[in-house]
Amino acid sequence: MQYKGLTKIVVPFAAATVIGASLGIFCNSSKYEKNPLPTYTPTATYTASPTFTPSPTPTPDPIYDLQRNLEQKVRGYEESTGMNISIAVTDLQTRKTISVDGREPHRTGCVINQFPLYMIADEAQKGNLDVAEMDWYIRNSVDHSNPASTGTFLTYYFGSETEGVRRTQQWMDDHEIDGIYNHVPTHGAENWTDNILSANETNEALTELYSRKLFNKEWTDYVMDVLTYDNFYYGIPAGTDSDAVVAHNDRLLLGFRRLGPWRHRNCDVS
Repeated sequence: MQYKGLTKIVVPFAAATVIGASLGIFCNSSKYEKNPLPTYTPTATYTASPTFTPSPTPTPDPIYDLQRNLEQKVRGYEESTGMNISIAVTDLQTRKTISVDGREPHRTGCVINQFPLYMIADEAQKGNLDVAEMDWYIRNSVDHSNPASTGTFLTYYFGSETEGVRRTQQWMDDHEIDGIYNHVPTHGAENWTDNILSANETNEALTELYSRKLFNKEWTDYVMDVLTYDNFYYGIPAGTDSDAVVAHNDRLLLGFRRLGPWRHRNCDVS
């Protein structure tokens, strides 16, 4: 059979070189007969075995090393003093918390006094009071764990310490904080019972504060400023870095606080 012209062959690109090597080349001259097809011997192709790449080893989170460290120290304190201690440490940026008996309800001591501060800030944000009138007492209640100052500003704003305590408990209930604020620490109450809170619940409130979920920027900054200071005397060495963010009693110690970088390596329980 003779070919009168070129035949257009359309093939996929990946296969074009194979087909071109297997076919004769034709022209439109009738004096040429079709060339016999050569015998094509496929070349063996070697496929290398895939190289196994091991998965990278996860980097241990140092916060869990801190948890083991604290566990040993807390148990040692409990054994040597007979105290029942719980502690929680929270990374305020990631909201990751480690704790030792952190969900266990405890009598709070002065830790509970952060909540009157929150309630006062909430009332100020609503325009119901002026914190400048009692600012010294508000700060003194925190930086010296002074319940007398707490009683003073609660009475000033709400007419009585009892009413201030009631409003504080209401604020805690409204914000789903599982705790009891029955009285200003060391002060009496008509139906007296223990003030109760857990370490994890305390840190959850601090995390909400830090994330500006409790107040707007102005009142978040005010509360953070009140909670931030260097006046403390005791603690459990936690092995934290110098720029760690650590809750101390009812106070917050920050690496960027107004008096300069925090260089203490302690974490307090109460």
